[in-house]
Amino acid sequence: MVSPLVLWQHRAVLVSVLVSGFLVTLSASSGPLMTTATASAALKDKLVALSPLATGVEVAGLAGTSDRASAAAALAHDLSLQPPVLTLEAPAIPATTNGASDVPPSSSVLSVRSANGDIPVKLLARTGFRDHIQMLAETSRDGVWISDMTAQSAQVKPGGKIRLAYVEREGSRLVSLRVKGIYRALDRGTPDASWANFLPQILLQGADPPPPARFIFMTDATFASTVRALGDVPVAGTEEMAIDPAGVTLAKARTLTKRIAALNASLPQSARGHALGCSMVQGPAAGETVSSCVVTSSLQSAVAVADQSAGAISPVAALLSIVGAGVALAVGASAGLFLVRRRRAEAALLFARGESVGFFAARTAIELFVPLAVGSATGFGVALALTGSFAPSGSLDGATITSAAVRATIATALALALACGAAASGFLRLYETGTRGVQRRWLVWEVPLLAVAAWLLHDVQHGGGVVRNTASNASHPTLVVFLLPLLLVAGVAGLLTRVLRAFLRRRPGRADRLPLAVFFALRRLAGAGAVLPALVVVAGVAAGAFFYAQALNQSLTRAVAEKAAIAYGGDVQGLVSSTTPTPRGFDFPLTTVDYANQTATLGSESGPQSDVLAVDGKTLGSVIHWYSDWGRDPRPLLRSLDATSGPLAAIANTLVPAATTAVWVSGVRVPIRIVARVRAFPGMSAGLPLVVLSRDGLAAAAKRAHVYTILTDVQTYAWANGPTAQVSAALARPPLNAWYLTGADDFRGDPDVKLAQRTFGYMRLIARIAAALVLIGLLLYAQARQRSQAIASAFMGRMGLRRAAEVGSLTLELAAILLAAAAIGGAVALAAAGPIIGHIDPLPDSPPVPSLAIPTGSIVASAAGIIVFAFIVALVTNWVSRRTDMSEALRVV
Repeated sequence: MVSPLVLWQHRAVLVSVLVSGFLVTLSASSGPLMTTATASAALKDKLVALSPLATGVEVAGLAGTSDRASAAAALAHDLSLQPPVLTLEAPAIPATTNGASDVPPSSSVLSVRSANGDIPVKLLARTGFRDHIQMLAETSRDGVWISDMTAQSAQVKPGGKIRLAYVEREGSRLVSLRVKGIYRALDRGTPDASWANFLPQILLQGADPPPPARFIFMTDATFASTVRALGDVPVAGTEEMAIDPAGVTLAKARTLTKRIAALNASLPQSARGHALGCSMVQGPAAGETVSSCVVTSSLQSAVAVADQSAGAISPVAALLSIVGAGVALAVGASAGLFLVRRRRAEAALLFARGESVGFFAARTAIELFVPLAVGSATGFGVALALTGSFAPSGSLDGATITSAAVRATIATALALALACGAAASGFLRLYETGTRGVQRRWLVWEVPLLAVAAWLLHDVQHGGGVVRNTASNASHPTLVVFLLPLLLVAGVAGLLTRVLRAFLRRRPGRADRLPLAVFFALRRLAGAGAVLPALVVVAGVAAGAFFYAQALNQSLTRAVAEKAAIAYGGDVQGLVSSTTPTPRGFDFPLTTVDYANQTATLGSESGPQSDVLAVDGKTLGSVIHWYSDWGRDPRPLLRSLDATSGPLAAIANTLVPAATTAVWVSGVRVPIRIVARVRAFPGMSAGLPLVVLSRDGLAAAAKRAHVYTILTDVQTYAWANGPTAQVSAALARPPLNAWYLTGADDFRGDPDVKLAQRTFGYMRLIARIAAALVLIGLLLYAQARQRSQAIASAFMGRMGLRRAAEVGSLTLELAAILLAAAAIGGAVALAAAGPIIGHIDPLPDSPPVPSLAIPTGSIVASAAGIIVFAFIVALVTNWVSRRTDMSEALRVV
């Protein structure tokens, strides 16, 4: 009689089938989920980097009508965008249909009259502007808000008045405006994301840009009255509708991109467009009409980045998904074979009654269906949940989930078919009713794998195996990088297993020379069948994949931290005025440095060019980070740099010749003595020599040379340590007033870095899945010998082997299998990761080149976990074997 719940009597098989179904579905469905999630996460990262306003929709044109606000709100609703941000600007900058303008962004026909001359300004009324400016001073009275730079030039304070003139209009009268508040000029720092569409007007480009026309902020009512008073001032209207990064998927972004592209043609023809100031007007050519507004969005750029991320990870995800599913299918098939072994008496009875193989396979399918379906459903749910660990919520769409569900269903059906086929094969082979194939013991299948792995390694080292991002110059690992360690580990593990088995069979050891527990463990390993090499190879591949991904990810994480430490000195960097003294009592560790790019020459005036970093030796050591692979830590020597007599003490990178005794700076020879040479130092540029000198020492050298200064064309940076947000705010405040603040988070948040981390994280996930399957396989391996273990226990008991020794012997056997596999896989994978890590640098333009980081913690934790698991399995197996009916075991055997 067939019972769907018969596996409750065979708990080991039940667990194996449940776990196999769980993991095969998890592996199969995770491929499309991971690909789409990674692409969507890259999209969201890019949306945040470009700002939601810039990647949404911007309609820039004329001021529009009184229905402008409602029309913009309706358009935002139709496009599923955020409520609009409305801006009125005067004077308007005429734009063409492609968004370009012949008028420089800094030009203005409005100016504030002052004793120091006219100060160019622009009027701006904008939704919520006060939340996005840094207010320095304010009065309670009504008025307008001007920048601190405008206030300084006009010599006015809050509560005072400014006189505004429209210089384009002949006879224009002056308009007097009361100053309500003074804000920090937007061009004195990095404006927040709300100003993304105004950056061309705020941060002027070019070698010698003109003075910017800074904004005068005012309410809509004040703006209207001021424009009327000035006369015919051209007014522009801008409607910005931000995209919500949390609520957009890649599919939605592609659809939205197409709709945005169609707006340029449709808006001028619609009533909504007319309300927004869009209409068809006379163009520059006779009879030509053009749109009076321009619809722009950076969403297409974000979609391109997401597509590139999907293209980079798709083959990797497919490979790892197939590997994980393949191992799970193998365990499922093993469970089918084990089910026959566990029910030999029942199978013999069925065979004696003449039951066909097909009916036996159908019986097995019914018995396996329920636990396999439960495990598969759980695996699919976990796959969906795990997507959140690789990407923010809302990254998946319905099509992706459907694709993953289809793959999961196919994988489950295949697992059931393989398990049933394996059971049928075991049914035949167990009673010699099938045909045995010729055993090819000496078929060395490992050699082709090693040959392919060697070729792939050569290909990666010579530029293959990576895809280069043309925009960022970053290298992303491709299928080859992840296939290489799997092939290499499988080949080496197979060969070493052959060697070890041959050694154990020829030199098994003698019972009188070894403890009985060790002797029996070695004898069992020497006599194990073909399942042992397969278990070692699969375990080695799983361990190798995990350690490989862990090493690459750890190396990448350390490399990003090192790159940030070199680029920014401390945790945060900002530009400051060269005349600003370093404040005392700053809230965080702080130093200032003067950086001169290729200002010095080495050895002579015509020698190779070198960068110079002038530092304060007393404060630099408390700020900079140091890593051992940069060389010997020079921080204890920093105070010696401040000596001003004799040759100046210097720290140099390895690109500076060790025999260098002088540098030439601005034509002045400065004798130096190199007290430390390092491979990297904070502030260095890739591929350029760097000499680190004391700022006081250079000042003394200038005094001896009778010049005011010898270090020209410098940029002065403030380096500080601490939480990014708090440090940035402290640096931006007086007296430093730092601008262009950047920090280590910029490196960690780089899309190329996040893509690499997600890729390695997915590989670790699949490796953990494979490892779990290997542990299930080991459990089956131990349970398959339960009856023989019961008989052996009886005989070993007569030989004086106690229960503790039995458990120890089995623990030694199981731990030896897993530890050998993990050692082989880990060693080979780490050896393969060493030459690869330098070729997949996500930030190749920033020094240093990544170096291999050994995941010591993971190795120790894995070894300890293996020993504990082996002990638990041995204990359970021994307990079950001692409860086995000896007469039944001897009868079946």
